Amino acid sequence: MSQVSTSQPMPHPTRTRSTPQAAGMIQESQVPRDSSSDASGGTGAEEQNLIERLRNGDEAAFTSLVDRYHGAMIRVALAHVSDRSVAEEVVQETWLGVMEGLDRFEERCSLKTWIFRILTNKAKTRGVREGRHTTFSDAGACDDDPEEPAVDPSRFQRSGFWVVSGASDRRASGETAAGTCHA
Repeated sequence: MSQVSTSQPMPHPTRTRSTPQAAGMIQESQVPRDSSSDASGGTGAEEQNLIERLRNGDEAAFTSLVDRYHGAMIRVALAHVSDRSVAEEVVQETWLGVMEGLDRFEERCSLKTWIFRILTNKAKTRGVREGRHTTFSDAGACDDDPEEPAVDPSRFQRSGFWVVSGASDRRASGETAAGTCHA
C-alpha cells in the first residue's frame, strides 16, 4: 500500500498550470515576431498607415476598409439579429461608430478586432431590442374584412363594460362586471 503525503494537497488536474519554463517552452516574448503580417490581413506598418489615412479623412482608405470587411460584418451581425436588412443597418451603424471613434482608437488591438468589437456590441444590443419588438405589420397581418370589428361586439355589455364569464350569474345577484374599455 502506498502512502500519500498529506503535507501538500493533490493538485486538481484541470486546475494545474504549468509555466512555460517548467514545460520547457519558449515564452511568447522570446519568439521573434514576424512583422510582415498580423491578424488584420496587413502589416503593422500598413495598418498604421491606414489608420493615419482614415484619421485624415481619406475616402479611398475608408472604401478599401469597407470592401475588405463588409461581407464578414454582415455575417457576424446575422448571428445576433433575425433579418438581413436589420444586419445591414447594424453594419451601417458600426461604420458610423468607427468613423466617430477613430480618434479614440488606442491601438491596443488590431483595427479589425476593434471594428468587429463595435459591431458585436451594436448587433447584440439590436438583437435584444428586436426580441422585445413586434412590428405593426406583424401584429395585424390578416386577410379579414377591414370593416369587421377587431373584437366581437358580444364581448361587451351595453354599458361598455367587458362581459366576464359567469357575468349572467353575477348580474342576477346584483354584482357588476369589472373592467371597462377605454378609447
